[in-house]
Amino acid sequence: MGKFVSVAVSLSIALFAIGLIAVAALFLTPLLAHGTTAPTWVYALTPLAPAGFLAGVIAVVLGGHARDR
Repeated sequence: MGKFVSVAVSLSIALFAIGLIAVAALFLTPLLAHGTTAPTWVYALTPLAPAGFLAGVIAVVLGGHARDR
């Protein structure tokens, strides 16, 4: 894999991890804070999980496709 693909995959893993932590916080906040909902910024970070997953898939597919040429 090239340097660009390696950086893109690393970035997508970081985005996916942040999104998963936000999803976990979204579900754990009411349990730990006695029914209080999560802050708005937690809701805003949750779409990073599918975005990171999609970015990783695209980076790997394009990196593999470029290597075949």
